Amino acid sequence: MSVIHASRSLLIVFLAAPAIAAHSTSFDQVPRLPGRLQAEQYDRGGEGVAYHDADAINQGNGKLNTGDNPLSHFRRDEGVDLSFTKPARERFAGDVFVDGSAVPPGSLYLGWVQPGEWLRYQVYVMRPGRYRIGGQLSAAKPGAKFKLEFAANSASATVAIPPTGSAHRWVISANLTEMELVAGPQEVTLRIGEVNGFNIDWLEFSLVEESVK
Repeated sequence: MSVIHASRSLLIVFLAAPAIAAHSTSFDQVPRLPGRLQAEQYDRGGEGVAYHDADAINQGNGKLNTGDNPLSHFRRDEGVDLSFTKPARERFAGDVFVDGSAVPPGSLYLGWVQPGEWLRYQVYVMRPGRYRIGGQLSAAKPGAKFKLEFAANSASATVAIPPTGSAHRWVISANLTEMELVAGPQEVTLRIGEVNGFNIDWLEFSLVEESVK
């Protein structure tokens, strides 16, 4: 009588731990709306988390702006392209408003934007309702647009920037568009449209009509 010894193989399967999605965090104190959102104060977290830029070089503070001015060092090692308004000097007419008056120097802004780029911001909406959006912007050519996406209530709005004729010729517009927002913490994504050559200094959110529950 023969005995057959059957062997069993032990299969051990190692399951990979689920990936933890990276989240951006506010640059400083979370802006409260109604209020102002400064374009240069996008979230912390780096490329692919807090922003996406076409290249890794800050074309303003990492390339154009040199010297000892502290503004030249602001976030210079990040890919988002930032600069600041300057007075007139040799070979540069200075940053001016559309009426010809000088823009106060030293105001940081987002520039050198390219289609497909985006930035994220953490904000806190104090009161729900319909908001009017204004801002200080410039656009060298017609067709400049960007999109604002508020994650908490899946709200979005496309903002068209009036052409000012130059990236260094600014306008303050009180009514770019309107949108409905819910109250509470929100993550905002600013997406650059298909036309480049515009700058954003700040956006102002004003409550037009509060929602009644």
